[in-house]
Amino acid sequence: MAWAEPHGKGRFRGRYLGPSGEKLTASGPTGQRSSTSKREAKRWAEEAEAQLRHGTWHDERAGRKTFAEYFTEDFLPNRVVELNQHKTYVSHYNSSLERAFGALELGKITGPVIQRWVAAEVKAGTHPKTLDNKFRTLQTVLAGQRGVSALRDGLIAKNPCEGISLPTVDRRKAHNYTVPEVDLLMTALDDWWVPLVMLQADTGIRWGELMGLRVSSLESDPITGRENAWLSVRDTILEVTKADTGNGTPFMWKARPKGKRPRRIMISPEVSAVLGTEIKARRLFGHDRLFSWPGSAGLPLRTKAWPDGRPVSRRTFLDIWHAAHDEAALPREGRRPHDVRGSHITWLLQAGVDVVTVMERVGHVNMSTTQGYTDPGKDAEERAQAAMAQLRARYRA
Repeated sequence: MAWAEPHGKGRFRGRYLGPSGEKLTASGPTGQRSSTSKREAKRWAEEAEAQLRHGTWHDERAGRKTFAEYFTEDFLPNRVVELNQHKTYVSHYNSSLERAFGALELGKITGPVIQRWVAAEVKAGTHPKTLDNKFRTLQTVLAGQRGVSALRDGLIAKNPCEGISLPTVDRRKAHNYTVPEVDLLMTALDDWWVPLVMLQADTGIRWGELMGLRVSSLESDPITGRENAWLSVRDTILEVTKADTGNGTPFMWKARPKGKRPRRIMISPEVSAVLGTEIKARRLFGHDRLFSWPGSAGLPLRTKAWPDGRPVSRRTFLDIWHAAHDEAALPREGRRPHDVRGSHITWLLQAGVDVVTVMERVGHVNMSTTQGYTDPGKDAEERAQAAMAQLRARYRA
């Protein structure tokens, strides 16, 4: 049975028996351990007893581990994620989270504490997108629904990040290309890069997946016999730091694409023919990388770390891509090679391909991700008005 007992001059604490019969002190709604009211202290203890009976009781002593202790000793060593994500957690912790929450006990990181941190970051000029990413890391540490988190480990009773107000993150404007613009850019590029851009425009695959392709990734059509008719996306090349890879380069091989599921994509006959020609010209064989940095005599650069062809950094290719924009007299601000992927998605949707097929083709797991890449196009309003005119005419007939 719950009771209240004196605890210092003019104060009381609520006491109750824990699950093992030990005497425990109940806390108030804001974490206080004593009250000037004997009745209030007893009520806290009665509420704790009720939680024990209903199976919702939480041991407050567990939340006394600090955020820094939990992050470094429990979360980081046991969180199963890709290397890039691991580095993101560490970056956010070092740049902001340790300073704001490191010395705090987990049980004392409440919603108001987090909201004050958000306000301080906004006042300091932190970009809304950066703040959103840091908040996501904080929420993953405290209350992630999968893997290790303070909530799942029983160290806190509820998610303190719930209901936090964040500044609005403006969605990046889609910079999609038209088909003629991509053709124009390919005429401005060195011949070495044309097959790469052609394949990305034809399939919409990611840059890391492009770098992960091998000659053996191409398959013939079993019905028509057409060579290089199908593309099997199985591997990815990650770009990290030389210190992370141990091979003297910033590239690391990963045995699956970003969506974690291999996929097969049909290639157009035109692109199939170009790839076949380039494979012969570059003297590539089954395990060789389909796209790599150019070496001498029109052949791939092969190194000790990458004997099958050294991958191309997306940062390096960005300079090449922008130079092609200048050569083609196209605006380059905000344009990235990745926008070819978004353009591919938009072209398919505008052509009437259903969104599920598009998701499977480009390796998206969530429909919202696919929709986030799309651009309705310059004639979207005209098409909407034409559709409404047809609808009105149908009902008036």
